[in-house]
Parts: sequence; structure tokens; C-alpha cells
Amino acid sequence: MIFASRYGDLSATAELLEQLHLEDAVSPMGFSLAVHNAAVGVYSIARQDRTSSVSIAAGVDLAELACFEALGWIASGARRVVIVCCGEAVPVPYLPEGGRQESRHAWACQLRETTEGGFSLSAIPEGWPAMPEPEPTPVESSGLRALAFLVGGQEGVMASESGRYLWQRHV
Repeated sequence: MIFASRYGDLSATAELLEQLHLEDAVSPMGFSLAVHNAAVGVYSIARQDRTSSVSIAAGVDLAELACFEALGWIASGARRVVIVCCGEAVPVPYLPEGGRQESRHAWACQLRETTEGGFSLSAIPEGWPAMPEPEPTPVESSGLRALAFLVGGQEGVMASESGRYLWQRHV
């Protein structure tokens, strides 16, 4: 399982910072549940699941980097990988100046090895020749556009806030 989020549980972290400011101390239990890998840890404990898992802080390219990680696991012999991708709004005091507020979302999908077909994902370095961009979609979040591709949407070059990625299907 790959748990990917831009910031982890940012609302819990913001609450801890407020508590630290007001009380000059934080709850150890609150802290333990606010660390980045807490969600995947709680999930594995609740399900008594000892399979491999990782929690990644992927910044703006959340879905793309989670898919790169999953494809790497599959290339290394994993038969299937579950990706959980989460994004939440940044609390107002921590929103970067002029920053765009992300919509709150969460999705999960399972990728598996295949002997034919499948898909590939490539990062496109700056300066490479222009490639056709897909038709605009009403979905603004690159993470949700990636999900749309994974469930059968249009392939092509998709831009994120920090890069461009080529999503391709193989028949």
C-alpha cells in the first residue's frame, strides 16, 4: 500500500501548533497521530495487515509520484499495489500567499501487474519538444486528472503545478 498526501494530516498538525502556542506543550497521543505515516500505520494495525506499506509526502505532484512508486514496486515483483491519495485544504494561517486552495479529496485504486496492455507514466523534462496537451477538463486538480486517466480517461500530457507528465495506455 502506498499512502500519498501533500502534507499528511495538516489539520491535526495545525491544532498541535496552536496547542503548543497556547500551552507550551503538546499531547503525545495527538502528536503520534499527526505524523505523516500515522494514517497508514493505523490502517495496518486496524486490519492486522503486515504487508509492505509506505507513506509519501509528494507535494503538488501527489498522484504522479504515487503512481511512479507503485510502478516501481510492480517492476520489482509486486503483483498488485494499492494507492491511497489524499488532499486537503490548507488551514488559512498556513496558506502560502497567493497560493491556490486545494479541494479536499481522497481516492484509492489498485494497480496490478499485467502481461499485456497496461499504462506507462513518464516525466517530461523542461526543454523537451512540445507535446500536444489533452483537451481541457473541468477537473483542476492534477491528482484528480490522474485518477480520471486511471479509470479509463484520456491519455496524453498532463501538466501539474511543477511539471509535465506523459500518461500512455498500451494495448
